[in-house]
Amino acid sequence: KKIQGLCRKFSAQNKIIIYGDKNHHEVQSLMDYCGNNAIVIDSSEEVSQDILAGGCVLISQSTKDEKRLLEIYRELHKRGLPKSNFYNTICNDIKTRQNQINSLKSGIDIILVLGSKSSANTANIFSLAQKVCAKSFLVSDPEEFPEDDVAQAKNVVLATGASTPDTFLSSVEKRIKNLYKRGE
Repeated sequence: KKIQGLCRKFSAQNKIIIYGDKNHHEVQSLMDYCGNNAIVIDSSEEVSQDILAGGCVLISQSTKDEKRLLEIYRELHKRGLPKSNFYNTICNDIKTRQNQINSLKSGIDIILVLGSKSSANTANIFSLAQKVCAKSFLVSDPEEFPEDDVAQAKNVVLATGASTPDTFLSSVEKRIKNLYKRGE
């Protein structure tokens, strides 16, 4: 609702630049609130030379990567976008999960990202995990649990998408504990 309100408030006098996936339901909804006065981009490379004509406001799909949003803002700022026209609309819970993945140090053997393959924020967390650890897996179903890889790992990290049920997380934690008990 907050992001929709920003679109409604600013689209009458400004072009709204939405960092997001144009096929995502949230972005499509935001586009509706902007009328014909919006553009969707997914990276700083998509910032065109004439993008600031008529003034712009930058917002984001709530589940996108904050690091990439800030890259887009820096590129737009170089071209004249004032700081007051930048709204970091990424959900705080999503930011926390992203920061936790990005802060992982070496020594991680495996990262399991639990959540739906169709979830934008789960996919983003998985992408970040792959940059931190080569052995990262997206597990959306108990059948996809990489038992052999987990059994050989000493340091396992679990991460979840925002909408991953606690029951799924608990079942994976239990499965990992059982693997380690068997290996003792």
